[in-house]
Amino acid sequence: MLELVGVKSGYGPIEALKGIDLQVGEGEIVALIGANGAGKSTCLKTIVGLLRPTAGQVRFCGQDTLGLKPQQLVAQGMSLVPEGRRIFGDLTVGENLGLGAYLTASRAQVQLDLAYVFDLFPILQERQKQRAGTLSGGQQQMLALGRALMGRPKFLLLDEPSLGLAPLIIKEIFAMIQRINREQKTTILLVEQNAHLALKTAQRAYVLESGVLTLQGLAKELLGNKEVQAAYLGLV
Repeated sequence: MLELVGVKSGYGPIEALKGIDLQVGEGEIVALIGANGAGKSTCLKTIVGLLRPTAGQVRFCGQDTLGLKPQQLVAQGMSLVPEGRRIFGDLTVGENLGLGAYLTASRAQVQLDLAYVFDLFPILQERQKQRAGTLSGGQQQMLALGRALMGRPKFLLLDEPSLGLAPLIIKEIFAMIQRINREQKTTILLVEQNAHLALKTAQRAYVLESGVLTLQGLAKELLGNKEVQAAYLGLV
């Protein structure tokens, strides 16, 4: 579904990605792990068109995405849940979810999607009329994920969904990520600094270090890799 070939990207003279090759197959959960500043978020921004690669190709469903704007990629089924959630704090929960459905013409379909989001996250149904900025961090993360799902994505990119959340909330969020993958057949690329959690959630994974992919393979195999254990899992 997604293929990066020799992708370089960054910010002006700063090259954050130094020629990476990455693939995500339909229906997979693939994790991208690495230390802070490794280039993980840059990778996601490049995939969704917020950054333009300086070299290489990004292909989505077989199509080269060069020149496509983020909104065009959303229309093709790609959706990003950004780091820090980026909800609209002055709008209500219901209004935030409604914005996620702006490409859905059918009111009946919007109601079906809304029912699914409320089934995943009942607290959002209870707080539909509450200003989103007054929600807890965990509830805001649920809202950000729910807003993305309202666009009926076939490919979902998640940037640090555990960031700043309590352990019990993290557990709930990641259980829902697996449920979405299982029930909706949504393909997921998961960027996560909590390497242990990411590798327990994904089927395959890549390790990104200073803009270079240094390891890749089955997630369960990387969990047992001594280099990964020493660098990211706090094990010797």
